[in-house]
Amino acid sequence: ALFEELTLRFQVISERDYARHKIENFKQGTMRVDDFMVEFEALVAKSGIKDQEQTVVDLLERNTNREIIKELFKQGRRKTTGDATSTEILQIGQSMEMFQYMTNSTWSKGSTGSGSHQNKPAGQASTKLPEAPQYVPMDVDTAQTKSKVQCYKCRGYGHFAHDCKRRVDVRAMDYDEIRQHYFEEFQAMKESELKE
Repeated sequence: ALFEELTLRFQVISERDYARHKIENFKQGTMRVDDFMVEFEALVAKSGIKDQEQTVVDLLERNTNREIIKELFKQGRRKTTGDATSTEILQIGQSMEMFQYMTNSTWSKGSTGSGSHQNKPAGQASTKLPEAPQYVPMDVDTAQTKSKVQCYKCRGYGHFAHDCKRRVDVRAMDYDEIRQHYFEEFQAMKESELKE
């Protein structure tokens, strides 16, 4: 009896059973719609439910982001097959993501470019498109930030421990000693500012 219970509890599940379990709980969340659809389609293929159209449609409607499904129903684009529903969800999701990108991006708000498109009266379309940013999106923070090198000896910024000129070594101190040290350093800095 114990052996049977252990084998039932710890048996190896097949890839198909695992995919069926995972697809039931696979939610889009904050994942981009195209990434979600790729993973969803892979799980559908692995789970063997591709021919069960209504099940695929139900799973898509249940697991896709609520805002996308809401638009699907609002626009009357709900389909009965899994492939058609996938296509509609992908189109709506990509449109929503592009709209969100355009409304949240810095260049669409006029932080760069001529800015002449901002002063148009309501209802008048702008003829000039905003200029694209001159940086690659991954390089946004690199030009604006200073070096964040931190010394592990004194916890100061701008140098490494082997270049540290301070006599104090915070690695050898406990919390109260570190607190006292920085309090005294802060007081000395305040006094020197008052003297100036």
